[in-house]
Amino acid sequence: MKLSFRARICLPIIAIVVLSFLVMGIALNVIFSREILKAAVDGAWNLSYRYGNFIKGKLDVASNVALAVSDTAVSLAEEDEGDKASAVIDYLTKVIQDNPSVFSVWTAYSVDAGFDGEFA
Repeated sequence: MKLSFRARICLPIIAIVVLSFLVMGIALNVIFSREILKAAVDGAWNLSYRYGNFIKGKLDVASNVALAVSDTAVSLAEEDEGDKASAVIDYLTKVIQDNPSVFSVWTAYSVDAGFDGEFA
């Protein structure tokens, strides 16, 4: 097969252009892949940090409420006067009303805590 003069001139030029586009495409793919990976990792770290702090705040509130309930329920149970059971129940009801994020409150006492006859 005999090529014309024009084809012999254009063939190397076309090959160089196609090869240049191919090399440029591969180089850009490698560069942008690294940038996209870095952006994705940074985004994941930021998201986990943000939600981690959000969840930590919620857990801190729950922990503080639990400690307050514990301390108050113990002091109410140790009182010598009045109806201890109704005082504790009223307090637990108030805790749920004052803290909308709390959906359940309960306490547990030892056998000799003084509630044996009231709830048996």
